Amino acid sequence: MLMFNPIVQDRLRKTMGYFSGACMATGGFTMMLRNSRLAYMNPWAMLALSVGSMVGTQLVSYENNWALKNMLFTGFVGTMSLSMVPLVHMYAMPVIYDALLATGVTVGSLGFVAYNAPSEQFLNWGGPLALGLGGMLGVSLLSMVYPNSPALYNIYLYGGLALFSAFLLYDTQHVMMRAKTDQRYDPINQSLHIYMDAINLFVRFV
Repeated sequence: MLMFNPIVQDRLRKTMGYFSGACMATGGFTMMLRNSRLAYMNPWAMLALSVGSMVGTQLVSYENNWALKNMLFTGFVGTMSLSMVPLVHMYAMPVIYDALLATGVTVGSLGFVAYNAPSEQFLNWGGPLALGLGGMLGVSLLSMVYPNSPALYNIYLYGGLALFSAFLLYDTQHVMMRAKTDQRYDPINQSLHIYMDAINLFVRFV
């Protein structure tokens, strides 16, 4: 296992703390909101709230506006939780639990691999991953036009699993690199990347 100086270790602990807290809060909020009318909010309004709170979280300074940043981060996690509510209604709880288990094993094992990799080799994947994300966005748009296409569905499902697994490797090493090199480190912004990877993996496992 790699050894870091105490400052880097503290930064990584805070980042993983925010990530773990966001995952637990997502589960808790989803269960609390499963019978709420908010779950039937206009999807465009939910998207606007989600994107707005995410952008706001990233723009606010962690050092100068700690309370506001945490409020925005909590709001973003809340909107993501609302987007998870339809899954609870569509699938039986054993399916949700199995997806949670699969997500936890995947995130834990891939994070362990990236953390203990002998070099920062996964950081070289940024360009290909950006292209893959653009392709996945195109597949999502095509799926709206051709909703019953098995080929598009398989690309969205299995391509998404592969893509976000690769993103998890990349983002884990990116967090480590930023923790070692940034003069001012923001654990909330860094945890957002890994959190979104985990959410995307969970949705596809479900």
